[in-house]
Amino acid sequence: ALRPVGGAAASLRGMAIRRTAVGIDLGTTDVFAANVGRKGVEIVQNSVSERRTPAVIGFTERRRLLGDAAYTQLKSNYKNTCRGLKHLVGRAWDSPEVEAERLWALCPLGRAEHGDVGYEVCYRGKEQCVSATVCLSMLVTSIIATCQAWTKMEVRQVVLAIPSYFTERVRQ
Repeated sequence: ALRPVGGAAASLRGMAIRRTAVGIDLGTTDVFAANVGRKGVEIVQNSVSERRTPAVIGFTERRRLLGDAAYTQLKSNYKNTCRGLKHLVGRAWDSPEVEAERLWALCPLGRAEHGDVGYEVCYRGKEQCVSATVCLSMLVTSIIATCQAWTKMEVRQVVLAIPSYFTERVRQ
């Protein structure tokens, strides 16, 4: 079961817990989240009142940036900014898809845990390789927290929309 995350936990305290399910569409460049409410399907707005959230993660000396915050510092900190998560998640380091993706990656790609591909970033003064799967989970967790804050309900179920061409390994 999912628990309230970050600031969403504080916004859920003291009120009757209502639960909801959300759908998240993981696009190549953007992520969209939707909630089925009384008026039908509503696209969830993020912290800057946008209905789309960039699928970008940035790492700085002090913190990690997700979505719009990472996108705004893309030009000034491109070597520590991860994008194209959907193309790399679940891929093995030596797969041909990763070789093609290296041409488009802003920050260097490296071998992460379990032979997966990852991003070589400097975070809190340490060089490390963060797998694309971990980066995507950071982004999805942030989207879930945004959904909880926006709907003022606890998100209990999440449906992730992924492309049909994903292999079983990538889906896992």
